[in-house]
Amino acid sequence: MINLIRMDLYRMIKTKGLYVVLIISTLLQYLMTRGMVLMFTIGADVTDTPVLDSDYQFSNIMQTVMGGGFFQLFVGIIVILFLTKDMHTGFIKSYIGQLKSRLQYIFSKLICCAIFLLAYYVLIVVLECLLLAICTDGYEFGDVAELLQIMGMYYLLQFALICVFLMFSVLIRSHAGSIMLTVVTSLGFASMITSILMIFSYKYDWDIDFDKYLITQQMVQLGEYGIDVGEMVPLALVYIILSLLISCLVFRKKDL
Repeated sequence: MINLIRMDLYRMIKTKGLYVVLIISTLLQYLMTRGMVLMFTIGADVTDTPVLDSDYQFSNIMQTVMGGGFFQLFVGIIVILFLTKDMHTGFIKSYIGQLKSRLQYIFSKLICCAIFLLAYYVLIVVLECLLLAICTDGYEFGDVAELLQIMGMYYLLQFALICVFLMFSVLIRSHAGSIMLTVVTSLGFASMITSILMIFSYKYDWDIDFDKYLITQQMVQLGEYGIDVGEMVPLALVYIILSLLISCLVFRKKDL
């Protein structure tokens, strides 16, 4: 199992799309940070008050950056390219028969995605520190415990979304179809469907808030309204368990 994880990590590192997406996300993070700094500067000029270091709270800025939705898209693209690469190239047939169980393949991919996601979040934090140092005269780091709680909740929700992408890669044979479904999911396409369902709920007096059952919507709300552990953690666990259960059951019997 360890050798399989090492091999998958190597194949992830060798994925060319990984570096293209990382460069684009770095550029976007710079533009977002630069835009927020410019807004603070314009606001200070209008009110004729100086911009203080306390105005640039690192935890608040990170919450705004992570809640933008673009990072979910970038993670989704990298993950689905990695998950579908073996099946698309036919490489999976060369070693899947050597495993004791097909489930080892599933969990190896999932572990590699979890490692990548952790490394990606660390990279985002380090980059934001550098960008704020470049774009501002000074900033306050803020409450470290609060920052860790925010990043931990983002990690849990994003990991749940990765499990959904894993399910897509198992259920859909088309490489392009898996990528397209991942992209529209990351962009919050599901919220458009829930908006239609909300119309029917109002019409028939259903008291159901469909958006609170969407991982992508919870990540947006985390950036806007803060952490609601009572809703976000159980929802993420349900997505993780159901997605892994479906992926394992289907992949065990799938004709490769």
